[in-house]
Amino acid sequence: MAELLPIVREVGEAKHRGMKAAPAELPEKEQEVIHMILEGCQGKPQIRIMDKLCPRCGHEIEIFSVDTEAVCENCGFTIYNDSLTCVQWCKYARKCFGDAAYEALMKAAERRKARADACTSG
Repeated sequence: MAELLPIVREVGEAKHRGMKAAPAELPEKEQEVIHMILEGCQGKPQIRIMDKLCPRCGHEIEIFSVDTEAVCENCGFTIYNDSLTCVQWCKYARKCFGDAAYEALMKAAERRKARADACTSG
């Protein structure tokens, strides 16, 4: 998935400029990702950019909704994506994100659930 993130970012920006279809010269997997971005994921929500504040230094951190984590450019603190919902319920999640990203997102969702459970039980 990491190799697709620059494409996701570029297509997201191109979509706002009116891009309607993936360039035919791209590999099939990249065309599928671009199609999903342009047409919209059937399970919604769309890939989006979120701004979070670093809990250590207060610096703004940009994280994509498909990223599991992001590192603060100011102090190096790692934040985790706390809005990983569609991966848990969407039947297309593995195809949409790819095997490696899907597994990482599921593990992150499990960690988040475990932390939430620990907070509510104790």
